[in-house]
Amino acid sequence: MSKAVQEWLIENALEQYRDRKITIGKAADMVGIPIREMIATAAKTGIPFQYNIDDLQEDFRAAEKL
Repeated sequence: MSKAVQEWLIENALEQYRDRKITIGKAADMVGIPIREMIATAAKTGIPFQYNIDDLQEDFRAAEKL
């Protein structure tokens, strides 16, 4: 995948995460990177970590489908 496409995917996923449309786990899945890397990327861009029990449950449900 080209660097420009990867950057666009990351920006798009982070925008949705910042707007609370998706969880950080879903954002990582969309981009195809580990969740830890997505958390670090969000932090570098100034997006605060936002995660609650509902997000955790959603990520568990998504993981069960894999």
